[in-house]
Amino acid sequence: MLYLDSGVRSTERGAASTGRDPATGLDRFPPLELARLTVPRRTYTQSHMDLVADSLIHVLRQRDPITRGLRFVHEPDTLRFFQARFAPVSDAPFLE
Repeated sequence: MLYLDSGVRSTERGAASTGRDPATGLDRFPPLELARLTVPRRTYTQSHMDLVADSLIHVLRQRDPITRGLRFVHEPDTLRFFQARFAPVSDAPFLE
């Protein structure tokens, strides 16, 4: 949604990036779910950062109609966070 609103891409740096425990095969959940924003190099102007902040606020305020979560539809053996495919989960709660 952030990309559609502002053109700024982001990537998840949490459970999907952490992967599965090799011994148990269960997902590992880090203490924090983070997002990495892809701000163009050499374009770190204040007006651009203001646009990103305003877009994040706008997306947060419009969160009710946004998909409530994602599920794996394709989980590769390697580079899980990079090559995975997800589909919307409509009944997952939105975390405040």
